[in-house]
Amino acid sequence: MERIQEGAGVSATLAPVATFGRILSYENQWLIDAQPHVMAKARAIFVSGYSIGRSGKFTHSPISLSQNPGTGKDVQWFLSRYPLEVEPRDLEAIEQFAAEYDRRIETAAKASECTQFLLPSGALTPAYPPYDHQSSFRNFFASVRRTLLADPVAAGKTESALLTILEASARPAVVVCEPHLLTQWKKRVERFLPDATVQIIKSSKVEIQAVDVLIVGYTMLQRIEDRLIPLRLRSVIFDEIQQLRHLSTEKRRVSRALSKQADQCVGLSATPIYNLGAEIWSVIDVIAPGQLGDSNSFTREWSESTGFIRNAEALGTYLRSVGLMIRRDIKSLNRVTRDVITLDADLEALKKIEDVTRLLAISVLRNEVGESARSARDLDFKLRQATGVAKSKAVAEFVKGLLGNGSVLLAGWHREVYEIWKAFFHVNHIPFAMITGSESPAAKEAAKQAFIEGKVKVLILSLRSGAGIDGLQTSCNQVVFGELDWSPHVHDQIIGRLDRPGQTQPIQAYFMNVDDGCDPFIINLLGLKRSQHDAMIEEKSRDAEILDDVHPSGDRLRLMARGILEKLGEPIPDLTPKEGLFGEATELLQRTRIRYNSEADLQASLHGVLLGLQDCVVEREYQITSRSRIDFAITRGNERIGIECKIEQTNKASVYRQVRRYAEEGGFTQIILVAPWAGVPDFTIDGTEVTVIDLGRHQL
Repeated sequence: MERIQEGAGVSATLAPVATFGRILSYENQWLIDAQPHVMAKARAIFVSGYSIGRSGKFTHSPISLSQNPGTGKDVQWFLSRYPLEVEPRDLEAIEQFAAEYDRRIETAAKASECTQFLLPSGALTPAYPPYDHQSSFRNFFASVRRTLLADPVAAGKTESALLTILEASARPAVVVCEPHLLTQWKKRVERFLPDATVQIIKSSKVEIQAVDVLIVGYTMLQRIEDRLIPLRLRSVIFDEIQQLRHLSTEKRRVSRALSKQADQCVGLSATPIYNLGAEIWSVIDVIAPGQLGDSNSFTREWSESTGFIRNAEALGTYLRSVGLMIRRDIKSLNRVTRDVITLDADLEALKKIEDVTRLLAISVLRNEVGESARSARDLDFKLRQATGVAKSKAVAEFVKGLLGNGSVLLAGWHREVYEIWKAFFHVNHIPFAMITGSESPAAKEAAKQAFIEGKVKVLILSLRSGAGIDGLQTSCNQVVFGELDWSPHVHDQIIGRLDRPGQTQPIQAYFMNVDDGCDPFIINLLGLKRSQHDAMIEEKSRDAEILDDVHPSGDRLRLMARGILEKLGEPIPDLTPKEGLFGEATELLQRTRIRYNSEADLQASLHGVLLGLQDCVVEREYQITSRSRIDFAITRGNERIGIECKIEQTNKASVYRQVRRYAEEGGFTQIILVAPWAGVPDFTIDGTEVTVIDLGRHQL
């Protein structure tokens, strides 16, 4: 094995402080090379470090660490425990990084304390006073200079960001946003900072002017990179920075270079994580390059190879504590009610692709290099498209029924689904407009204005086109998700177009679901992704949350259902209300949002909730027979309720057989199933009543 030689970019002059080992600096890394017992401790502490594959002076396996304030503070502490040889200039660098860490910790701890708005001489003057949380962000940002502002939708992140460029030393600034939001951003800047000069860059041929604020779309970055980077822009504002969550894109590469040469940078997003938590590294690394180390060291410390964060709550706490992320608990302006509507699918649309999906699924499971990845993409596309088509007519009918209450925002994804909706609205003389991926920015703006002005009653919006659009809240409070997205935060972004200042009514969101196709799989995964975001961004643990105002919307839907059945002359089912302990437990679980990453998490959360039932004996992992146990048994008097959690096993036939065994052997008066089965009705097995609690409902 090759030994590390002094020189070749490695610090060579070492201060003779101790003989435990040494720390070397090279290529923005620290190398720890020490005696075996010290290395054992170092590996336990520096889990982000990696072996360099060469022998050192003191050990066969030195480790390398990325240089940033966090590791600088850790290394400083480690040196106090194990005095190692360090060159004076390297020791000075370690101390500087540690001091930067301490400063950010102190600033972040006081982030919300100072709400005083101080306007220095010569600065741009806002046209209207900022809110306290906006002023406190400006004061916080003045110290940290680089952060992710993750305040909720409609919290005024635009004004908060513009407050960071009031001083002349912070300009020129560039705002990078989605292409269809260029004009909206220009209007917002001119309204809030009327003295600022602004230019939109829509073409690579446009001459860049000497203005206070440049506004450019993500898709334009690469085309003007050679002119934009040398401008020495002082500030960068990335709107909807989740656009940069993918590592391999050109827009991310240019964005990072733009951020690196600027004095300060702020990223804006209420939903920086669209999928699994490891996306946060890509986002933060653009805002503050190198602050979280490289992606490999981040993965070793925080993440699984799948992108799942092992302890999302701890990572979120760390990011906030060092000022790399800030999110305030600014309550929604309006009550948002979410309802899952289960439709009857047009099964012919799904049967048409039955053979194709079967073959694709086999290819995916074979895990053939290259082929399985293509098959997975094809399977996702074909199954999602077929599912959307299968429910498209029923969705359009549902939207038509809602128009008596006002305009409707209709979200979808596939072109074939749009065409079915368009044909339906044409035949029924329902005026509509579209904002999808096919229209020009001007056409999208015209569609938005037509909807706001009431010239059209339905706005068909692509699921991934909702971020940043403003103004819809003045004319609409109903949103229908005709197709579901794999990310719960795409849904949040769409709802956020209505839950904004100017909205005067409660917001009603309907999620259209069918029991077949891809919807059950999507709803199951949404809960996992929601847990990652809630723990990291919103400081919410996996504990269950008891929700208020769950039933009124359900009552409205039941009344609507009765009215439809009466109109059709159909018999109305006589549903006997649940009573006693069964009724109490069912109602409690229906009002509970449960965060989980596994069935064990789910059981732990449920245990705490069930202990809230009065005068009950709650037994977890209750042994029925030597070969059978149920997750919970709850007893009060003569009532004995069984509760079973299912998120990993979703084969309904086998679960039904298992429940039948519980009913036969356990002596339960009723059974409750907690599972991600949207729309599955309650049922009875051998006289034992079984209620299904839809785990996915509140995760949407």
